[in-house]
Amino acid sequence: MQGHRPLWRAAVMAVIAATTGCAQHVTAGSGPSPSVSVTASGVPASASASTGPGAAAAAVDAALKKVTSAGSVTIRGRLAAMYTEADLHGALAWGGNGLTGEMAADTRTSDAAKGFLPEPDPFTARYAGQRVYGRYGSDVTSKLQGRHWIAFDTLGLAATARDSGLALLPYQLSRIDPVSVLTELRAAVEVDAMGPDAGAGPGVTVYSGMLGAEQLAALAARGADAGSSAQLRDRYRAGRLTSETITVWIGPEGVPVKALYGIAAATGSFNTTVEYAQYGTTVPAPQAPDARDTTEAAQALAALPNIGARP
Repeated sequence: MQGHRPLWRAAVMAVIAATTGCAQHVTAGSGPSPSVSVTASGVPASASASTGPGAAAAAVDAALKKVTSAGSVTIRGRLAAMYTEADLHGALAWGGNGLTGEMAADTRTSDAAKGFLPEPDPFTARYAGQRVYGRYGSDVTSKLQGRHWIAFDTLGLAATARDSGLALLPYQLSRIDPVSVLTELRAAVEVDAMGPDAGAGPGVTVYSGMLGAEQLAALAARGADAGSSAQLRDRYRAGRLTSETITVWIGPEGVPVKALYGIAAATGSFNTTVEYAQYGTTVPAPQAPDARDTTEAAQALAALPNIGARP
């Protein structure tokens, strides 16, 4: 990785700069949207001398400790894939029982897909500890006797998302809270301090890292039984998901104010940008949907076998 570091840094900064325009639409707090001025070397124009990787990892560890204690946050953001885009909003809490709360995705077709793909319906993911409920639109409910919700087990969500597009959004939205983002960043082979971001306000520093297929497989397989873990690792090694770059803006209070991750896979790629505000906010206890309006994941997957997995 060391030999590729200058190219990787330049690529990361180019992606950060490219998302500045998108950030104007997803600001969660009252401050200005982060922006980065990039020099020819790929380093922020406002960057001071880079701190070493040990200091960068320590800063991420300290931020992870703070957000774990905070317990909750409000989130706004944007997801951009090859054929689909979504504006994201909601609030999530975390603790011993896993994620709780709701995230909504106002989905639409991307410019590349307009004219040959129908506009998707809005989507909601409701997290209730060991269970995740996804509310789908008419393209799904029409095949499930009119039932709107699909219930997934949290433990198997990563594996299910590799096999079916039905689980993709519930899985992706379960990874955008700051605890998950920082945990994944810390799992990178190396965490790099990219320097301060003057456009984001005083005291904001950018950190980034890249995870390969092996690191991503290990993260996704945590908590799974041995058989499921081995299958998941095999899927990643087969090239479905090849790498992920995570970039986090840590503010003067020592917690993330923004995060961006880009995923590259054999079948395509997408970027997700989120901004965080109101750490410690009250997140209402989620209620399970009416059982009469809910289909278990196994039944839904059997009824909709042709909704393929996506990156």
